[in-house]
Order: sequence, then C-alpha cells, then structure tokens
Amino acid sequence: MKITKCLKQLPVLFILILNAFLFINAISAFAGNLNYYYDAGNRLTYIDDQATGKRIAYKYDESGNRIQSIISDQKGVVTVDSNPDSVNAPWTLTGPNSFSASNNGDAVVGYLDPGNYIITWGDVTGWIKPVSETKNLVAGNSITFTGTYQPSSGTITIDPSPDSLTAPWIMTGPESFSVSFNGDAVVGYLTPGDYTVTWGDVAGWDKPYPVTQNLAAGDSILINGMYQLIPVVPIPPTEGIEGSDITLNGSNFGPTQGGGYVDFNGVNGAIISWSDTQIVVKVPACGATSGCLRIVTDYGTSACMDFVVKVGTIKKDLNADGIADILWRKESTGQVVLWYMNTYGTRSSYKTLLTDPAWTVVETDDFNADCIADILWRKESSGQVVLWFMNANGTRSSYKTLLTDTTWTVVETDDFNADGIADILWRKELTGEVVLWFMSADGTHADDKTLIIDTEWTVVP
Repeated sequence: MKITKCLKQLPVLFILILNAFLFINAISAFAGNLNYYYDAGNRLTYIDDQATGKRIAYKYDESGNRIQSIISDQKGVVTVDSNPDSVNAPWTLTGPNSFSASNNGDAVVGYLDPGNYIITWGDVTGWIKPVSETKNLVAGNSITFTGTYQPSSGTITIDPSPDSLTAPWIMTGPESFSVSFNGDAVVGYLTPGDYTVTWGDVAGWDKPYPVTQNLAAGDSILINGMYQLIPVVPIPPTEGIEGSDITLNGSNFGPTQGGGYVDFNGVNGAIISWSDTQIVVKVPACGATSGCLRIVTDYGTSACMDFVVKVGTIKKDLNADGIADILWRKESTGQVVLWYMNTYGTRSSYKTLLTDPAWTVVETDDFNADCIADILWRKESSGQVVLWFMNANGTRSSYKTLLTDTTWTVVETDDFNADGIADILWRKELTGEVVLWFMSADGTHADDKTLIIDTEWTVVP
C-alpha cells in the first residue's frame, strides 16, 4: 500500500519540481540576489530575497497547481556606510549564531537573522575611527551603521631664535586658520594641511623669510626662524678708488669674518682685517661699479649704502690681481721679461715677451678696460709705436700700430676722461707741441687735443 501511494504521488512531485524549476528560471533573468529551495513533502517552493530579507512561499495542490503565495519577513538587511568614502575604511560586522562579515567601504549585507549586530571599525592611518556600535535587527527590517572617520589633529612647534627676542609671528593654515603670538609656542589640535609662518619685525634684526610646511594627520612638525643681527655702519665712506683700502667702522660685524664679505654693488672686495666693530677692505680693482655697498656677516646683512667707485687702475698690473708687476729689459739683447709679483715682494712666475734690441717698452696701461695692463712698444729707428693688448697669462691677444713718426714720442699714459680706458700724451721734440689722444677700447683714438706748443716746457713724469 505505501509503495502504491508513493507511486501515485510521483506525477505530482514531478510537476511540483518542474513548476519550481520554470519559475526560478523565469525570475532569474532579473533577480540577482535570490536563494531558492523547495519542500517536496509539503508541496512548497521558497524564494529568499537577501536584499530585502523577505521570504516568498508558493503552495501547490496535488495536481501541481499553485494555490497560495505567502510572503513572510523572516530575515533582515544591514547597510554599512563609512565616511568619507575616500578612506575606504575597514569594518567587521558580528551578530547572532556566530555571524561575522568583514569588508572595506560601503556595503549592504542581506538575509540576516534577527537579533543584535555589532559594527567594529578598523584603523586607518591619519584618521580617528568611530566607536563600535550595536543595533537590533528586526525580521523583515533593515538597519544602517554609519561611521564617520575624523582626521587626526596635528601639532606645530614654533621656534624663533634667539629666544631673547620673543619675536612676533603669524601662522595661517587650512579653513582660514590664523593665530598670532610672540616667541616660542606649541599649537595643537590642528587640521592636516599646509601652514605658513610669517615672522614679524624686530628692530636691529633681519627677520627670516616666511616658512610653509605640510602637517600630516596626527603628525608633529617644527618651524624654526633664525633672526640675524643687522650690521650697522653709522657713518659709512661714500667713495673709494679701485684697488685702495677703505675702513668701515660700526657694530655687529661679528668677532671673525667667518662667511662674511663686503659687497661692492655685486663684486666682493678683498678683506684686509675684520673685527666686530671694524672692517678694512680693498675696493675691487676691476669690475666694481658705483652703487650699493653692503656688509654681509654670519649674523645678518647691513642696509644698502651709496658708494662711488673711482677709477684707479694699477698701470702695471698685467694679470688683474690688483698687484703691480715688473717688466725687465736686457740692453745687450733687447730681451723683455715679465715678472708676476705677489704681495710679499717676491716673484710668483715669469714670462719672456720679446727679444729684439730694436724695440723698447715705453708704457704699460689698460687700453681696453679689461683690468689687464697692455703694453706700448716703440721702434727707435722708425718711430713706430705699437699697442699690444695683453691676456692675464702674459700672451698677446691682438695688436695695433698707433703711429710711425720719429718726431713724436709718448710722454705719458693715463685715463684723462674717466672712462676706464688709458689715453696718451704725445710730444713733438722739435716744436714742443704736446697732444692728448682720447683712446677707444679698440686702440683707435676717438678725439685729440693740443695742450701746449712750447719747447721750454716738458711733462713731469
């Protein structure tokens, strides 16, 4: 009998399974978060929707016809919302029946048993995590856990030096942040971002440049500001000749030179001596121009002082080191030798320029404003006068014949119009005529002027 009854129910069971199969396939095309199973003994097909937590049960009769639909709220849904989204924060959700799920960022966890659920937020570097939270999930309902991470605050230490100044400063930062104070300070509970410290004025001191630094979340940074004592020269010199020594009297220069220097409008002068109250410096022999004179020390920079550089080329400086050199001539052979001199009165090196008894050196001077003395030669037999433009290594860069006349001789060279280029005085022995040539840097004379015609008068060397 039992076997016969089971055999009779086989067609119904088959129809039930077939209906469930067809139904499931029909809805699977548009439902992506569903679970299906069937209870053949009770002729029931169940569909669980994880997204909503609802269960739909379909009841069938013995012929396989659906006779009832039952919607029940058996489960629930938990939504996890972490903020800000860019943090992609980690979390763990635990609940009834040893349930546990972990993930990062926003998520929806469905088809959960009713009961208490606990969200635990994970650590994220630079952020303060929310506290854990417990909520009760009712069957068929949903709950949301929202966790907002807060940036970890940072700390900035402000350290102006020297401490005795208690120097003023202003610090600005994100979200229109601004604070002012004097001297050392520690500023805390700061939002991450860029902070700028602008230092205030202190009489007699050079203030540091503004400093900008980035404060990371939860970090601590130090911003230093070193004030420099300003050198003071109450009565500065107003002019000086190239190559001459000048004295600067004042205060706050520092006991030793260290990295200090004296700037003549962009060209540094050679330091002769240095103390906290006095500096002796040589006006650069070449390249310095009138303008700003400044003292730069290890402690600060003086105010700009107006200073006039007067032309004063060393006529016999043949390598632009500010030291006169010596030309020697051997009468028997006409050999001319250049000695490069140092400040001790000894020769540092030498070079033979010419060996010819027909030529003599009549003058050395700077004829092209390169701070290197050039050489005027004269050939006695023809009266030919030739200008050699010299290099600092004792070689000739070029030359130019100025005159060929035995009746005229060179009596003097010097800068007669303050253009940095040596000019030439000529004298004609027969008449006593003295003529001044104003020279150009290319060896030509731009103009000339007769000064006197009198055989009784001569130019004093």
